[in-house]
Amino acid sequence: MEKKTREWMSFPVSIMENAKRMLRFSIRSNISATYIRLYSVAFIWLVLLLAGDLFTIPSKNLRSKTTR
Repeated sequence: MEKKTREWMSFPVSIMENAKRMLRFSIRSNISATYIRLYSVAFIWLVLLLAGDLFTIPSKNLRSKTTR
């Protein structure tokens, strides 16, 4: 159980590290770097929310089918 939670915690962290590496290359133009930072954070949250929805919705459908 602990191993799985650690993997789920490390997954967003690795995404953030990759985003930071990308930002270091684009920091030469400060304005675009701030926009990229905002968009990357928003994109990561959207991906996490969508992933959560995809994992929760099928499990509910399967449970409702089995109970019937």
